[in-house]
Amino acid sequence: MLSLVRLLAPLLCLGLLASANVQADTLSRIGVLAFRGDDDARKRWTPTANYLSAKTPGVKFVVEPLNLDEIGVAVAERKVDFVLTNTGNYVDLESRYGISRIATLKNLRQGQGYTQFGAVIFTRADHPSVKTLADIKGLRFAAVSREAFGGFQMAWREMLEHNINPFSDLADLRFLGFPQDNIVYAVLTGEVDAGTVRTDTMERMQQEGKIDLAEFRILNRKSTEGFPFVHSTRLYPEWPFSKARHTPEALAEHVAVALLNLPGQSDVARSAKSVGWTIPLDYGSVHNMFKALKIGPYEYLDHVTLARLWAEYRDWILLLTGTALLLMLAITWVLRANRRMAISEQNLREEVRQRENAQRQLAAHRDSLEQRVAERTKELEQVNMALEQDITARRRAEEALRRSDKTLRALHDITVSTADFDFKVTELLNLGCRHFNLEIGALVQVEGQSCTVLEVNLPTDAYRKGDRLSVEDTFCAMVLGSGEPITVPDIEMSKYKSHPVFRELGQHAYLGVPVLVDKQPYGTLNFSSAEARTEPFPQVDIDILLLLAQWIGGEIERIHAHERLQNHQIQMSRVARHNTMGEMASGIAHELNQPLTAIINYSRGCLRRLRNSGREREDLVVAIEKVSSEAERAGQIIKRLREFVTLGELRQENTSVEDILSTVSELAAPELRQYNVRLKIDPTLNTPQVKVDRIQIEQVLLNLLRNAIDAVQANLFNQRDVNVRVTYDEKYVFIKVQDNGPGIDQERLGQVFDPFFTTKPDGMGLGLAISRSVVEAHRGKLSAQSASGKGTVFECKLPIRPVAEHREMGSRIVQAALGT
Repeated sequence: MLSLVRLLAPLLCLGLLASANVQADTLSRIGVLAFRGDDDARKRWTPTANYLSAKTPGVKFVVEPLNLDEIGVAVAERKVDFVLTNTGNYVDLESRYGISRIATLKNLRQGQGYTQFGAVIFTRADHPSVKTLADIKGLRFAAVSREAFGGFQMAWREMLEHNINPFSDLADLRFLGFPQDNIVYAVLTGEVDAGTVRTDTMERMQQEGKIDLAEFRILNRKSTEGFPFVHSTRLYPEWPFSKARHTPEALAEHVAVALLNLPGQSDVARSAKSVGWTIPLDYGSVHNMFKALKIGPYEYLDHVTLARLWAEYRDWILLLTGTALLLMLAITWVLRANRRMAISEQNLREEVRQRENAQRQLAAHRDSLEQRVAERTKELEQVNMALEQDITARRRAEEALRRSDKTLRALHDITVSTADFDFKVTELLNLGCRHFNLEIGALVQVEGQSCTVLEVNLPTDAYRKGDRLSVEDTFCAMVLGSGEPITVPDIEMSKYKSHPVFRELGQHAYLGVPVLVDKQPYGTLNFSSAEARTEPFPQVDIDILLLLAQWIGGEIERIHAHERLQNHQIQMSRVARHNTMGEMASGIAHELNQPLTAIINYSRGCLRRLRNSGREREDLVVAIEKVSSEAERAGQIIKRLREFVTLGELRQENTSVEDILSTVSELAAPELRQYNVRLKIDPTLNTPQVKVDRIQIEQVLLNLLRNAIDAVQANLFNQRDVNVRVTYDEKYVFIKVQDNGPGIDQERLGQVFDPFFTTKPDGMGLGLAISRSVVEAHRGKLSAQSASGKGTVFECKLPIRPVAEHREMGSRIVQAALGT
């Protein structure tokens, strides 16, 4: 339900704005309770007023800081249109002046938003005589003020339920005002025995290093699911945003929608120390508390009552009541006798008058009966006609709502599918054409005085994908110039009838909107038809068009950001490969030295044989063939190293896992021999191929293999083993690299993939971080398991299914959502 509200909120907001009768430059005042001074109130709430002004064209909202007395006067005299005050003051103003809440604040506490709060009652943990709330009777107590809702009145109610009257049963009741930290310090230093503050105050002071919660005992502790702060009282709703009785309903509804759509991470929300607003909560619990305390709108309950009068003056009341009854009976008997005589005479005269009136009315009724029947018949006909018109309008509205709901659901299914961007844009163009009842939909990129058709759902002689057109021959220049959607139901009947779109291309209906990328004009989203519309485009169609353009612009931004990230990853991978080759330099030199030494020896042997004429020619041929073989071997080693460190773009291809492991084992062979490490590769037969960038995956596996070689060097007496095992299922291929080294403790195991974390004295800490990024870029996962003293296992999981299958699955999802 909440997701549907968020999805329809922009449509409702624009609809309410169109229907509100708001004059230009109207000034709307927000009365704000300034409990910490005028400057603090303006600093906290002026961004919210500016946000509402931006969301409400023609209306400027301003903040009016007021104290408790001033805010009541301002509401009574209609000097403010909206009120932002604490929970208790709101209930009082609601009862006195009829203000009504339209939203409830989601207060920011410890990085989370909460719509409820309470109070905590506490004493020192080492206080010898205070164990429960009932023990504070006869002791000293501190609070903010008598009128403080969370700083005293909540605790007041809990005391009454424990038969404690804070004004008569306490030895000393002190009101220390703001900040509430003073109350905590007063309890801590022993100035008072107990105190109360608003929830989250003590946790905040502990985070700031001012106190230690262990030094305090919480009295009357309560536990509420989903509320993390210690509290001793019931929870009550946070501050409400309310409208005055005279404020127009349309403006109030628009403000409510704007507040509900305020992003929780925005600067406006952070300035208000909140994560936004929610729908207005039930404030009945506050009424119950005020009624129990007999304050605010229920202050009259504390006045003199009949019950108290009866208990104190019962005897006198009974005596006076008896005397009064006797007098009243005597007077009544006399009056009744006189009255019976007067009534008899009056009844007689009234009967005569009624008979005369009845005769006159009968004559008049007879004359006007026919006229009344005709008028009534006409009224019934008008009522029936009005009912038919209302039914027709309701049916149209319901049909528009169903159509918009179906379109929005399809839009959601398209945008969240796993299909590629071009496919999604094509489906969105088809969806827009069906919703707007227009034939052609096109996404156009504008560059200077020309524009390029990026996607079109119905290619024509005028619009084909990849065509470049002059901006002047399209509506693009006007759409980008206005910065707003342009709707033309019938071009022939509009000011655009001389435009080439109508004169040369024969388009009669048009709907277009700018597409912004990184807040800059990128192009336009256009829908048109050769048939003119008889009715203008409704506001809901314009809203849906804006949603389409916003998603396309946002997706293009994401694609650009992904391309920048991918280029950065390629550069990082190349640096990592060069680092790896630097670390392997000595082993590679040894590996190249073997074939070069063999070439030198075989060449010298050939020279000796040539000088010795007695040698056979066949011996020379064999030696020269070995020289050639060793030279090819050295060339292959150099070729593999050059390919490994070469900078290139991401090139995915179907590759055998066995071939990748073969190349990696050859690259690692010098280090394996140098450190006397035994490598065992156990691949599963008929392992399916994976579609990957082979160089990058080789880098990942080589990095894992070299880490395993480093790990087993700690084995001084045991065999140094590294095992590689390959398995697979219907979706993934699993490559596990396991060593029998000392292992990694659990604390460090959780940090091995963090950038710049390393256990090697000369390591950079980038190898595993880059490796994980490479695997995740291939839709895979890199994980590690280890136990101290039992070695470490790194598992590389790569998907088998190619990207084309993701696109096909996305197409099936979209078709199911559209009911096609």
